[in-house]
Order: sequence, then C-alpha cells, then structure tokens
Amino acid sequence: MLNIPHYSIEVKNLSCFRNDRLLFSKIDFSVKSGQLLLIEGLNGSGKTTLLKMLCGLRSYDEGNINFNKQAITTLGDSYTDKLSYLGHKNGNKADLTVKENLTFSSNLKTNIESDFHQLIKRVGLVKESHQLSGQLSAGQNRRLAIARLLVNQHPLWILDEPFTALDTYGITMVKELMKEHVQQGGLVILTSHHDFELAPFTVLKLQLSKQEIV
Repeated sequence: MLNIPHYSIEVKNLSCFRNDRLLFSKIDFSVKSGQLLLIEGLNGSGKTTLLKMLCGLRSYDEGNINFNKQAITTLGDSYTDKLSYLGHKNGNKADLTVKENLTFSSNLKTNIESDFHQLIKRVGLVKESHQLSGQLSAGQNRRLAIARLLVNQHPLWILDEPFTALDTYGITMVKELMKEHVQQGGLVILTSHHDFELAPFTVLKLQLSKQEIV
C-alpha cells in the first residue's frame, strides 16, 4: 500500500501556442490526493501537449503549474520523482523480458522492493513473464507499461490514453488499478476517448475544447 501524504497539483491561467496558433488559453484546474481528472477534447485540442506540460516535458507560454503550492519549474527531481507518465508509446525495452523490464524500472530508483510475480499476475502476463517485450502483442506491451506504473509507487499518475490496445478485461483491470491508487491517496490525470465512471469516486472532467471543469 502506498504511504502518501497529501499532494495537490494546481494549474492557473495556462496558455499554449503552437506555430503561432492559440492551442488553449487560461486553463484552470486543481487535483488533490484521492482525486482523478479526465481531460477530454477533440483531436488537436492539446490534450497530449497539456499532459507533457504537467510532466515538465514541455514549456508553457503563460500561466503556472504548482505542485503542493510550488512551481514545478523550480522543484526539479523532487517533483519528477513523484510522478509516473505513460504516453502513447509504452517505453518498454524490446530486448528485455517482461520481468527484466520491471526490474530495470525499479532499479532506476533506490530502496524499492516490488513483488514482480504479483505485479505480472495482476496485469495478466504470467505466461509471458520470460518473453521479450519485442515479441509481445500491442495489448500485452500496454499491460507491461501499466505494470511499470506500479513498480515505483509514485503518487501522481499522468496517463495519455491508457486504454489503448487493451481488450475489455484489460480496460477493467486498469480502472481497478486507478481506483485502488486514488483510494490510497494517489492522484490520476488522464486523457481518454472512453467515458467512464469510477464509483464511489467522482471523476472530474476537463472539457479542453470548452476549457471548463464539469
């Protein structure tokens, strides 16, 4: 179980231009421990760009992003060490097995102990545990990427279309993992074309095209 103190991420008046075109402007939202925010919007509305800004991977033109009331631009590793990002690409090492990928991810941080067998079982890759990632299907690689989220036990999950390539069982599994994460005090910010509920939690929704929280 995660042992997480209270965390919060707050976005104020965030604006972004792409090729001299305004992508979005004056976005405001906040997410705290135990909450999940679903970012929705049309293709090209800037969902992935916004997630990359939240990760510190892309600069923004106006506004502020604060983590626990401090600007993420000043926090450095003390911020990035608390987040896990899953993008469109899974980030798995093709020449490593499922288990080796998890071991490699855990070794990026110190003093982390994980029961890899339980993680592999949880994401449904027991039979593939000694198979190279490069030999897995798209759905299996997505499951492995989800397992890597669990290894480092970071409180903030930022997920770009996490259900991509997953079957119905895989989607249900990811929803259960997100539910457990927020139950334990984690934060989840994601984009998805899947409209979903996460009872008993209220899913906050940011309509990026309309730029409003509902």
